[in-house]
Amino acid sequence: MEKAQVVAPVASGQEAPSQRSFAHRWFTFPAAICFLLFLVVFFHGTTGKITEPDFWWHLRNADHLLTTHSFPNFDQYSFTAAGARWIDHEWLSELCYYAAFQSSGLRGVFGLFSVLSAAIFAGLYYRCRMEGANPKTASIVILLGILAASVSFGPRALLFGWLALTILLIVLERFASTRSAPLWIIPPLFCLWINLHGSWIFGVAVLGAFIVSGMLQGEWGAVSAVRFSAGELKRLFAVAGAAVAALFLNPFGYRLVAYPFDLMFRQQTNLNHIDEWQSVDFHELRGKIALLMLLAIMASMVASRRRWKLHEVLLGAFALYASLTYWRMQFFAAIIFVPLIATRLRLFPDYDPRKEKPLLNAAIILGVMGMILAQFPSEAKLHAQIQQNYPEAALAFMRERHISDRVFDEYTWGGYMIWHAPEIKTFIDGRADLFVYSGVFDDYVQIIRLNGTLDLLNRYRIRHALLGRNTPLAYLLGHTACWQEIYSDKIAAVYERNLAVAGCGAEP
Repeated sequence: MEKAQVVAPVASGQEAPSQRSFAHRWFTFPAAICFLLFLVVFFHGTTGKITEPDFWWHLRNADHLLTTHSFPNFDQYSFTAAGARWIDHEWLSELCYYAAFQSSGLRGVFGLFSVLSAAIFAGLYYRCRMEGANPKTASIVILLGILAASVSFGPRALLFGWLALTILLIVLERFASTRSAPLWIIPPLFCLWINLHGSWIFGVAVLGAFIVSGMLQGEWGAVSAVRFSAGELKRLFAVAGAAVAALFLNPFGYRLVAYPFDLMFRQQTNLNHIDEWQSVDFHELRGKIALLMLLAIMASMVASRRRWKLHEVLLGAFALYASLTYWRMQFFAAIIFVPLIATRLRLFPDYDPRKEKPLLNAAIILGVMGMILAQFPSEAKLHAQIQQNYPEAALAFMRERHISDRVFDEYTWGGYMIWHAPEIKTFIDGRADLFVYSGVFDDYVQIIRLNGTLDLLNRYRIRHALLGRNTPLAYLLGHTACWQEIYSDKIAAVYERNLAVAGCGAEP
């Protein structure tokens, strides 16, 4: 006997999904809001974000890989750590940026990191909507998230990592809500992730939080947990095991898996002295943005009666600790907290799909696309940003004078030198781990802090120094008899050891 087909009734004044027109399905108000967010991300990325200092040595690594068909397993770019063992732990991200650069120059690079950034925030917006957040409320909270995450905007391998984290959260949150999600995506995602960026360790923490939460049942004040069934837990454990195994599918084996732990426990000089690894300073503008995020979290807790899932509490506590301890983790905090805040605040009336204006929404979407195409920066404009931040003219002068040996350089300029002037071996560059291991990073910090500077320059037999125009070290060398300025412009100055003065020769 045939089963009778049951058709769900359609609410009065509302069309069934199959009866809705193309415009009503695609040109919706939530879609228009999403495109407006794309516009904010796009213009936020045009404000000098192309000048990421590590980008240049990433390009050189990719060029080396494609030219020699081998990974750069030891240092070839500096004279202070020459020949030291090293692993290229972001090689797959480097190939992506290199492909964009080779195809379309700086415009291609800008386009790639803009698409990555937009995809991350589109994922955030989707998670907000998936949990029932009002589109307007979600957009306001995401704007706060964009400001908090600005520390990591630019052509960075880290963006691939945060995109992978966003995908992982979408899959796991859907599984926690519906017990149905494509968990099979997770192992290959981790396989890609470890070759893209070391932030895969956050993915392990997220996966662990969902598993722990799914093993418990109960209510603790405003926090609750619903236990997964035995079959569901078995699936999660199997996926987690496969994901961990997938981490070892990389060119460097266990060494790449161990790298995040190496960073945490062996690279303290790196963590202590690089700006984005510093703790939050609430006196700075960035700190005030972080404070706004904290206030939004507290406001959402007070204003909403919505219970907190255990995995939300675990991830929220981890994100709060990480983001207040390290500036770099503000992006991670935004990824975790934006949906939690947006789903708990009621700033506007509920979204009513019956009030859609598809023509207006289409005009907004097409207008955003047109504006992005019209305002997409030219190669000349992007190159001008580079010229304002890097010593292009000073390096041209050094090449003319055949200055290439024993050059002291600024940390943030080393990568630029590796790509634009590879014949000049760097003293230091953005591969901080390499210089931490060799002790060069500690010496660099002492030199720029004017602590035993001249003795250290002698010890390394430095002959020339490429420095920022108004740095303390430039002032010191400019007022020291053993050094003389031989070039300067608005960005940089080049100093040369004055061998004509008695006693000014470097130590052998």
